[in-house]
This record gives sequence, C-alpha cells and structure tokens, in this order.
Amino acid sequence: MTDIHELLEQDHRAVRDDLSKIGLTETEGTEERTMLFTRVKEALALHMEFEEKVFYPAAREATGMVDEIRDDIEEHQEAKELIQQISGLDPDDEEWREKVVDLASALDHHIRDEEEKLFPQSRERLNESQKGAMGADYKKMVEQSAPAIVTQ
Repeated sequence: MTDIHELLEQDHRAVRDDLSKIGLTETEGTEERTMLFTRVKEALALHMEFEEKVFYPAAREATGMVDEIRDDIEEHQEAKELIQQISGLDPDDEEWREKVVDLASALDHHIRDEEEKLFPQSRERLNESQKGAMGADYKKMVEQSAPAIVTQ
C-alpha cells in the first residue's frame, strides 16, 4: 500500500515541475503553457480537495496541529484565488505569467510548510493502516476524476 504522504509529495513535485516548465516556454508557447497550466489546475483541485476533506481532519486529530492546518487551508484558498485569476487571463499576456510566478511562489511556501512541519508529525502519529487507506482512497479519487493525471 502506498502511504498518503508519498502520493501528496509526488503531487508537490509534479506541480512544481509543471510550473517551472511554464516559465521555460517560449513566447510562442501558448498552447504548451495552457496545457501545463490546465494540468496544474486539475491536479491541485483534486489534491486540495482530498487534503481538506480527508487528510487534514485525520492529521489534525492525530497531531493536534490545529493552527498549522488552518494556515494550510488559508494557503489553499490563496492558491485557488490565483488559479481563478490566471484562468481569466490570456496566456500570452505578461500579467498571466506574473500570476503564474505568484502561484509558484505561494505553492513553494505551502509545500515547504507541509513537508517540513505537518508531514513529519502526521507520518509519526498516523498508523500504517490510516496512511495506507488514505493513499488507496486518494489514488482511487484521482483515477476516477482524471485518468490523465493518475499519481504513480
């Protein structure tokens, strides 16, 4: 069984990679930027939904990290707002690129917080059965929602 932490960390790496690829696209790379952003948007929607509905409640109960998880949820909201703003812009527009940079920066901060603070504590305090069951549930959710972005 795959531990939920491993799956969430895989998502973190994939989203960071795609955001960095967006920054490397040529001026004429509108189609590629759009495809990469769509992939990021879809992956993050599933990732954040699962964390908020399943992972965070279990982690909160196991770790007692109420303030940290509240901050993580606020950071999700910030990311959702940036994604909505980016979605309304033309990928050829400089403002689109600037907002993507803002999103990447916000996500870097969020990912660092989760991986350095919450994940070590939840890894230690959630039992193997909980971690494995959440991992299986997450994989199933991703497969049902968007087969193209299935976490390996």
